[in-house]
Amino acid sequence: MLGVSLYVLFCHILYQDLITFVKRCHSISVRRMFFNKGTIAFYIIYTLALFNFQYGELIHPAPKEWKMYLEQNCKNLGEIDKDAETENFFRFNLAFTISGAYFGVILEQKWMGTRKYVDFYKTSNFVTLKRIIVTLTLASPCLACIFLFPKKGYHWFSVMMFRTVIPVTLGNFYLFGFSKWISLKVGLINTTVRTDLDSTTSTDELPDKSVSEQKLKKN
Repeated sequence: MLGVSLYVLFCHILYQDLITFVKRCHSISVRRMFFNKGTIAFYIIYTLALFNFQYGELIHPAPKEWKMYLEQNCKNLGEIDKDAETENFFRFNLAFTISGAYFGVILEQKWMGTRKYVDFYKTSNFVTLKRIIVTLTLASPCLACIFLFPKKGYHWFSVMMFRTVIPVTLGNFYLFGFSKWISLKVGLINTTVRTDLDSTTSTDELPDKSVSEQKLKKN
């Protein structure tokens, strides 16, 4: 159900907004990319979640009896290293991994020089397969910790960071930031250049209004 909901949200409801954002990304200042309504809302929600978790752990920590009772009655779970609240917070931090995709889009659209290849994916099935293999092969070092870092024996925060948050964030950053450029270098994308791209100008690049007015007065 969650997968279907995400599909409808991103592929239908927000699809045009996402396409418009990516097209305009190159013309938006870096400062605005990091401080806008969406990112500020994310910062606020994340801060509140951290505060709520720390406050709950400090005021109402999970009783030791809870862990003993759960291990006795749910033996199929194995060794339990975190309580329910910590588990929920653990899963909540998966949302942070989307930042890798966001930063990757900014990098690719503003500095990698590949934004003009909008139809890069329109290749033959064989070339597409080779591009997927190259992408997955080069992404494997980023994702290696998911399989190599042990689930047990470390604090849950270390497991969360090195087994989930860091590798997935780096993987998203590579996928959205570098994969098209690498595929271009090895000749695995459609290099047709689109001429109908959005040519909006960054507010940082607009001439100062007072200077323009002074020039008009002189003329």
